[in-house]
Amino acid sequence: MRRRRASVAIKGRRQESYERAGTDGKGAICYHRFWSKSLEIEKAFHVYLPPGFGQSDDRYPVIYLFRGSEREWVNPLEDASRVDRTVADVMDELIGSGQIGPLILVMPSTVSENETPCLGVNLVAPSGEVGMGTGRYEQYLTEDLIAEVEQLYPVRSGRNQRAVDGFSLGGYTSVLLGVKRPDLYGSVGAYDGTFMWADLMDPRVGKKGRDATWLDPAFFDSAFGKPRQIEAMLAHNASNVLRCGGTAEVARWREMSWIIRSGGDERAGNVDRAYHLVGELNRLDISNSTERIELDSVATHTWGWADQHLRESAVIHWRHFCRHEGDGESD
Repeated sequence: MRRRRASVAIKGRRQESYERAGTDGKGAICYHRFWSKSLEIEKAFHVYLPPGFGQSDDRYPVIYLFRGSEREWVNPLEDASRVDRTVADVMDELIGSGQIGPLILVMPSTVSENETPCLGVNLVAPSGEVGMGTGRYEQYLTEDLIAEVEQLYPVRSGRNQRAVDGFSLGGYTSVLLGVKRPDLYGSVGAYDGTFMWADLMDPRVGKKGRDATWLDPAFFDSAFGKPRQIEAMLAHNASNVLRCGGTAEVARWREMSWIIRSGGDERAGNVDRAYHLVGELNRLDISNSTERIELDSVATHTWGWADQHLRESAVIHWRHFCRHEGDGESD
C-alpha cells in the first residue's frame, strides 16, 4: 500500500505527515500535534501502531525513537539508502515473523521548525525561532510526551516497558535520557550516535584535544550557548554522567539493556565515539548487548542502516520487555 502523505499548514509553512491505515500484516502510522506545557508551543510526533491494534484489550510496550524531525523515521525518501522503505516496514516484518510481539513506536520532533537540534536538553540560550519554545526539551520528552502518549494509547506503565533508541544526534539523545532518567527507561539503543567525548576531550592518539564536533558548530549555540557553557555541556554528556553516578544510579544502569552500535568506518561515522561510550559503560561492569559494536563492516551513517539497526535492536528491546512483563513496577 502506498503511503498517504498528508500536508498540514503550520504557521506559514507545510508540514508533511506520513500517515497510513493499518491493513492485514501492516501496522498503522498516525500523526499527532499536541500542546507541550514545558515548551509552551505545539509539537508533533508520529506513532507506529502494530497490525491488529484496537482488536483486543492488550496494552503495549513502547520504543521512543529520536533523530530530529518527526518525519525522519517514517519518510521513505529521507535519503537514497531507504529504497521506499522505513522503520514501519521493519516492524511489520519483525512482528509478522514472530521475532517480536506487537509494540508501539513513538517518533517525536526534537528540532525547531528550522531544524535546529534541541537534543532533549534544556537549552541554555533558546533563540526564539519558530518551534523552539521555552527550550525545556528534557521536560518535553520525559514529561509532556510520555503523558500524551499514555493518554492516547493503551501502553504499559513502568520503565521496563519503555525503551529509547536513536540515530546520529538521536543516539546522543536516547543515551543521555537513559543515563539521566533510569527511572523512566529500561532499555537504551543508539546507532552511530554523536556522543560527546568525556570531559569534551578527544582521547585518540594524534587527535588529543577539544571536542570540536560539539564546541564549534553554530547549530549547537541554542543548546549550549556561545561561548559554550562547559558546565552545562558536561551535565549533558553521557560519559560524564556515568562517571559521576552514585551507587543507586549504577545499580539501575546495570539492570538496563544497552544496545550501542556504530557504522563500519570512522571516516564516515562515529565508530570511535561508540567505542568510547561502551568503554565508559564497561568501567561500571555494564555490558553492551551485542559483542560487536560495528553494525556491519560496510554500515554507513545513513537511514537504511539506521533501519537495519532497529531491526536488530528491537528484538533486544522486546526481550527486555518480556523479561519484565508483569513485574509490577510503575513510574
